[in-house]
Amino acid sequence: MEAEGHALKPDRWLWGNHSVTQAAGALPERRLAGDTSRDRRRLPSAVDVLREAAAENTEAAEVLEVTIDGVPVQNVREYRAASPAPFSLTYPENSVVGVPAGEYYPQVADGYWLMLAPLSKGEHLIEIHVVAPGTIFGTIEFTTVHHLTVE
Repeated sequence: MEAEGHALKPDRWLWGNHSVTQAAGALPERRLAGDTSRDRRRLPSAVDVLREAAAENTEAAEVLEVTIDGVPVQNVREYRAASPAPFSLTYPENSVVGVPAGEYYPQVADGYWLMLAPLSKGEHLIEIHVVAPGTIFGTIEFTTVHHLTVE
């Protein structure tokens, strides 16, 4: 990838996600399989509800910017992917998520992932800025800055 004043387009995937956990307790009210109501239509499973919530969060992103060494990555939205199957996560004590330590299943992910061609030797800066109003958690806005040294 050339960075000299040209916009970058990744050739593979690597970065980012929105994952949703039942443990967070922040899912919207939805009926799950096993609901004893008289409605006999197919009810969504917990995984269906998690996938829908993760997709809604990802789609809420109004600002999605990535730069590598100050050069914008083009077409970030083309690099969206969702986990093909549920998976488990193990959270340590005092995790930033705020759930008790332990393994949580099911988990799903839906987001934008970039894999970069090898960077040249030296210092590099990757910046990610996202603004996503209207997620199930309210407005999410963050900027992450990654300082990399390639030897």
